[in-house]
Amino acid sequence: MSYNNFRREIKPEYSEGLNSATQNRADEIIAKFKKWCEIAETKYPFKVSRNRENVPVSDPTEGWILANPDFKPEGSADEYFALYYWRVATAGIGYMRMSDDWKKADLYINNQDYGEIAHYHMQGPVLDYPGGKNLFINLHDVPAGGSSRPVFLQMSLLVGTGNRSKRNVFAGNYVTVERSTNIPAGGLFIMERKTEAEAIQLLTTKASEVEIPDKIYYALAQQRWIVRDTFLVQNKTYPREFNAEQLTRFAGTYRGMLVRSSSQTLEQFKLIIEKNGRAEMEMDHDNARPYIGHFKWLNVGFLMGSFDFIQEKKQNNAGSNSPEEYYYRYQFVIQARLDENGTLYGCFSGLSAEFQLISGRLWLKLDSAEIKVSSISLVNATAQAQQLIEEQDARPFFIGKSHKTVTDGPIINEYLDDKSSRGASVVNYVGNWFSYSLRKENHGSDANPNYEYFIVQTPIRISSGGSVSVVSSDGHILTGDAHYDGSACLRLTIQKRLAIDWLDTYLFMVHMTPRNKIQRAYGISMTRTDRGLIALTEVLIPTDTFHTGSYSMIHIDSERYIQLENSHPFLMSYINGDYNRIIELNLQPGREPRPRKDHYRLIHFESGCYWGHRYTLDQSAEALENCRQKLQQAYNHSFGHKQHPQDKLRLQEELKSGKGCLSAPKIQEIVWHYWASLFTDSEKKELTGQSQQVH
Repeated sequence: MSYNNFRREIKPEYSEGLNSATQNRADEIIAKFKKWCEIAETKYPFKVSRNRENVPVSDPTEGWILANPDFKPEGSADEYFALYYWRVATAGIGYMRMSDDWKKADLYINNQDYGEIAHYHMQGPVLDYPGGKNLFINLHDVPAGGSSRPVFLQMSLLVGTGNRSKRNVFAGNYVTVERSTNIPAGGLFIMERKTEAEAIQLLTTKASEVEIPDKIYYALAQQRWIVRDTFLVQNKTYPREFNAEQLTRFAGTYRGMLVRSSSQTLEQFKLIIEKNGRAEMEMDHDNARPYIGHFKWLNVGFLMGSFDFIQEKKQNNAGSNSPEEYYYRYQFVIQARLDENGTLYGCFSGLSAEFQLISGRLWLKLDSAEIKVSSISLVNATAQAQQLIEEQDARPFFIGKSHKTVTDGPIINEYLDDKSSRGASVVNYVGNWFSYSLRKENHGSDANPNYEYFIVQTPIRISSGGSVSVVSSDGHILTGDAHYDGSACLRLTIQKRLAIDWLDTYLFMVHMTPRNKIQRAYGISMTRTDRGLIALTEVLIPTDTFHTGSYSMIHIDSERYIQLENSHPFLMSYINGDYNRIIELNLQPGREPRPRKDHYRLIHFESGCYWGHRYTLDQSAEALENCRQKLQQAYNHSFGHKQHPQDKLRLQEELKSGKGCLSAPKIQEIVWHYWASLFTDSEKKELTGQSQQVH
């Protein structure tokens, strides 16, 4: 295209009605473009076609794009980059050529999806910002194809202090005026190093057909801003001024309530909304800091609130953490309509302190009285939570009788839950349970382990809707689901905190036996710890209580262990020991357990008698400890169980004075520890008295 052709195609309104400053600037641009055209037509001729409005259009098939119309600096190689940015609803694309040792830039923007011409070409100087980490690029439009309005673009580019030629990706910001709307705009852009052929190829097809790397698309999404033409300072209006005025109607102090599903607590909190939209929310938590956020009024009649920053970090090349992005942890959506009591209704979503996904109903009420924030456990303080909800007349809202569309729970309960096999079958097992299993803790080192064994009592609650609550070792409530299809197994899946990709699984053999007829149900569990996977034998027993304080670890050599064994005969020793860690279960509910190899009981007992006799001879600590260990193993292998009534007679013989191997007072203490329940008080007194007379 020649300069004269370009001049003839300029629309009349471009040169008419301009003030002197604008006219001078336009003449300056045209003069520069005239020189550019003369150079380009000499060295890189190209053809021009016309669209239906008779405007010259660059034809990408004719090869002029491949010509790169401009000087190539002598003595230095040009560097090419794909340039990505966000347009309105998707990413835009073009390419940047840096020349003359990064002192000059040419930008070509693919416009085939949007405008009359195939692309825009902009060029301008590159300025180093003091310090060497940033560049400023001032570009102006080099019109082609009869464009009627010039465009100016300023870019700031972060390049770092190293060798730029060794870096493949750069990022920065731009500000400009949109050609189509004539309003200010700006945003983020990313440059990715390409060869000359690869860069130019980006203009040979529509931008929408160019495959943009996923990581770049994600980084750019919505990273664009504009200033609407309604923002006219001279008329004393501001952006979204009407929305700001509407928000002032909701300024004030609110008493708030929501249910935190991750901890199963009713949260009563204090919320202050200021006239400018700034908000502060105070909750009852250990950190005792308020959540800072802001509210906006939406034209469709809702309030949108965002609270509490989360800082996302990334690993840089040095291995240390550096700030990446900030996100809001809580989002509130509230109907912008105060009822006669000054109450607002809405919903919330976000992440718990343990980064679990949570959501639910949100209740707010204007309240000038003192608001005491509180966190009330729905598990341990149900009556207190119910009283608070009743006092605030919020029960219909939280149980879904009002505002049914706020959350899906009421709809699910009405149409689906009663018909689900899970809800219909699990109802036979609704209630509170204790599950018992074995754990071990290493109090030594990996090289020299010193294991101690515990029986763990885990509180479990199964609800009528099929949900499950489990108390964890740190007192938190974990949640999950119960599944029962009418077969032999009841299955519980529990969501672990801080491990959202893992579910603990429990399987209990119930054989269609309802809860009111189950004394105990046998099962297995699989869980994950910081050391790997563990499969455990579990025994499920009905109970009346469910409390965060009822989780306990019972040492196998403690009085509590003996008490549980006496109240649930042989239950503890069934679970105890490495030999029962992995087991194939085929037990009916109610059947009394017994060890897999209970005939070992006599071997361990006789060995204990041997060491007891040795102790009576030399009073050595070694003999006493060996005797204790063997008697414990005899107990664990069912010695003294009612299935073996002859074992009591055997004990009596060894406890008697004279020939009794277990008649020494210290050894008798060990015997009473395990088998005191076999003897009456008078029998114990008689045997103890005989021993004392001898010793």
